[in-house]
Parts: sequence; C-alpha cells; structure tokens
Amino acid sequence: MSAASFDSLHAQLLNDEISFYVADQTLGVESERCDVQPLLDEEVAFVTKPDHVLANRKRVSPSDLVKYPFVGVADKIPAILRRWFLSGLTTDREQELLERNYPFVVCDHYEASRVLLLSTDYVTGGPIDLVQKDIDSGIVARLNLSKFDSVIATGLITRKDRTLSPASQALKRCFEDEYENR
Repeated sequence: MSAASFDSLHAQLLNDEISFYVADQTLGVESERCDVQPLLDEEVAFVTKPDHVLANRKRVSPSDLVKYPFVGVADKIPAILRRWFLSGLTTDREQELLERNYPFVVCDHYEASRVLLLSTDYVTGGPIDLVQKDIDSGIVARLNLSKFDSVIATGLITRKDRTLSPASQALKRCFEDEYENR
C-alpha cells in the first residue's frame, strides 16, 4: 500500500503499477478505462488562517474567494468547484484569477498545506474529517461559501480491463468494510 498524489495514483493504475486506489471518484470517472465503486460521501470544508480577511464573513462569494491563491491536492480543481466559481464570476479579471490561482500550489499532504496556509493568505479545502480538529481548536477558520454545498465522493477506482489478484481483492474488501461501517 502506498500514499501518493491523486494524479500519481491514477497514472500508476493506468500503468499497471498498482491494482486500485481510493480517492475522489471524479478522478476515476474522468477515465473511460476505469471502474469506480462509490464508498463514502464526505462533506467539503474550505479553510484559511483565523485572521484571514474572509474568515469572519457570513458568506464568501466566488468573486471574493478567487482573489486568494488555493492550495489543491491535484493540478486541477474539481468540476463542481469550477462550476461554483463560474456561476459567480462576472469580469474577465476574475476569470483570469481563477485560471491563475486555482490551484496555485499543489500539495497533497494536509500538514504541509496547513503550514503554508498559516503563513500566507492562501485557502484550501478538503474533507471535513481532515480539517475538523483544526477548526475546533482554532488553528484554521472555516469559510462559509455562499450557495456551495458539496461533498467529496470517495470511491475505489480499478481498471476495467484487469482482474484483481486474490490479495488485492482481500484488501479491497477491507476498504469496503471500513467505509461501510462509518
């Protein structure tokens, strides 16, 4: 078992270096060569440092958020977030900021992202389970995005043209059991 960026895991799967991975389903769905088995939907939270200018706003709009660089886990933002931005951006300048800032930095390790977050005006997002402890302790502040209600749909991604080995099938069952019991 290994941990890597979503893009790296997807490439490894397509190159037959791994049998499957567990990640945001949209990564597997975007490839016609993959099957996706839904496992769990997790609420998404966007966070920044507590003294960030957006931290105490009742609602943050796409035109507010696009001004601040985003720390993402992959080299592109999820389609649902892109649609949210596009629904609220009205100027060419805001469109340019979206292309430049989303993502601005790619980092798939939350603790490293948190260090960057706390020393800049950057913003990041992820599963609530990942950031809730930091929100509760006041290390980061959760942003209230207006009209954005989304989840990360976690799934088990495999290749359509491959049969899993007995060891991979057993590990897959462990993941399925773990997510089923949540």
